[in-house]
Amino acid sequence: MNMNLYLREFNRNKKELLIWTVIISTLLIMVMAFYPSISKDIQMYEQMIETLPKPVIAMFNLDDLSMGDLFGYYSLQGFLIFGLMGSIYVMILSSGILSKEEGDKTIEFLLSKPISRREVITSKLLCYLTNIIILNIVISIVIFISFKFVSEESFSMKTFILISLAPLFIQLIFSAIGFLISVFITKSKKITPFSMIVVFVAYFLGVMSDINSNMEFLKYLSPFEYFKPGDIVLNNQIDINSIIVLVSVNIVCIALTYFIYQKKDITI
Repeated sequence: MNMNLYLREFNRNKKELLIWTVIISTLLIMVMAFYPSISKDIQMYEQMIETLPKPVIAMFNLDDLSMGDLFGYYSLQGFLIFGLMGSIYVMILSSGILSKEEGDKTIEFLLSKPISRREVITSKLLCYLTNIIILNIVISIVIFISFKFVSEESFSMKTFILISLAPLFIQLIFSAIGFLISVFITKSKKITPFSMIVVFVAYFLGVMSDINSNMEFLKYLSPFEYFKPGDIVLNNQIDINSIIVLVSVNIVCIALTYFIYQKKDITI
């Protein structure tokens, strides 16, 4: 790793990290602020839930989770915000971290330095991982404080840690895919719309697999389906098979990134 390149890349992306962190934190605080009033009128909300179509109830584990429970409420309301927005952020970050050098015409200057392509990849890989970890630590602290403010009931720290790790694991899958894609994208303007499309398509594939049993196979194409908050809360654990998928996707995508980027013809 080249430390100067790592710090340059971190400083280059710190403003976006701050903006996304503030936006996600604010939305989560607003969502959690409604928990006390909802938990008091939980019977009314449960009656409303009973009127929903059965596939929708099954998709969100509404038959097993309760809006009157702290983890149940967060799983049904807050987790989706962090899962979607966090994934969009990391896709934009990772899919642009290599491609921006070509898009901004800075790659010629960068490679004129005594820096190998391997060092470039490693420095940028560690940079986006640092950003993802910072985002998740800050958001987890915000959620923890929100839990303490909106509820006097005690909650399991093990469950809290597991449900806090789930968005991180989802984001690591998307970021690995984005990192590989960044080898092929050379125009910066395409990064944001492309990233949003990938995340939303993946989410809706998961939704379709939950709603329609004939399309259940689609769940294997959606990172959101591997770390569902409802399953984590109910089982108080993360499925080992999901961890295997997480590790496998990262190994394959990152290995291919190293291999392809070191051999590709750089656009100057």
